[in-house]
Amino acid sequence: MLISKKLKQTSVANYILYMWHQEDIIRALQLDMAKVEANVISRYECDENTKAEIKAWYENLIAMMRNENKEQGGHLDFLNAEIESLNSFHNQLLQTPDQMQYNAQFFKILPALKEFRAKNQSGAEVNDIELCLTAIYEVSLMKMSGKDVTAETENAVKSFAEFLNILSAKYAED
Repeated sequence: MLISKKLKQTSVANYILYMWHQEDIIRALQLDMAKVEANVISRYECDENTKAEIKAWYENLIAMMRNENKEQGGHLDFLNAEIESLNSFHNQLLQTPDQMQYNAQFFKILPALKEFRAKNQSGAEVNDIELCLTAIYEVSLMKMSGKDVTAETENAVKSFAEFLNILSAKYAED
């Protein structure tokens, strides 16, 4: 929770990735608050008031996941709205004449993004920003599970992350 507040202020893309990870942790712990307390909250080194705040934050996430039927998969509605907002801002930047450097950065990643869209079988309903986030997240999951990642994929994901860092900085400025 403390991390999410800081990330939301500094890098919306990293915030979304962090929150996706929290959703997966909660699912892995079967949306059981006792398991979240034992396996996550207990590891925080902080005072009791802060731990209580963290516990309330996780309880709220679990409640939202249940209310939105996201127990098995998918992302919380507020995160999807954040992605849509970020994508709208991205599209706005692409249409802004004084953002040529931003446009160049986007067009630099576009071939790899198209390739990932084809491999991931993502249709046009998945916007470019969500696709970048998905690529980064999926590769991080592959690495955590010990799967090999090709150098080409590693380079593509690195370029997506660099692009999203630029977008997040512009989004924070706006």
